[in-house]
Amino acid sequence: MKKFWIVLLMIGIILSLNDFNKKDDDIVRFRVISNSNSKKDYENKIKVKKILTKEMKKDLEGCSSHDDTMLALKMNEDKYNKLVYNSLGNNNYKVSLGKNYFPAKEYNDKYYKSGKYDSLVVTLGKGEGKNFWCVLFPPLCFAENNNKKDIEYHFAIKDFIEKYILKR
Repeated sequence: MKKFWIVLLMIGIILSLNDFNKKDDDIVRFRVISNSNSKKDYENKIKVKKILTKEMKKDLEGCSSHDDTMLALKMNEDKYNKLVYNSLGNNNYKVSLGKNYFPAKEYNDKYYKSGKYDSLVVTLGKGEGKNFWCVLFPPLCFAENNNKKDIEYHFAIKDFIEKYILKR
């Protein structure tokens, strides 16, 4: 009987590792990359981030899926370009909607692997500064006061142990 539980535990670990290695294909990300790390460039990045997140919060309000979110972003892409232009007063930026590269990051206690993700990326100037980023779908960008009540993460191995080993 002990061997059975060990085998079951090993299967759970393998399944958990497979789940850990999967890329989060169902998320949509947002990123604003600063021209440099100077104070002025940092202020520009924050200004652009605030303007766009405020507008996107309204635009994405009814979105309940990855596809809805991408469609809403596409429909409003020209508006986002104009907002960035108006906030900077110049056209020294690039707005890219589609598959964009993101380095590995941890956000709200969840790990996101590096790779290309569906996203809206705004690169200011040379894009050599630090960046702001968040997840648009599910809508983690807009969580007020870091309220994580509506967001629930699970660890496959913990769930497996609780479901099959501890619950007899």
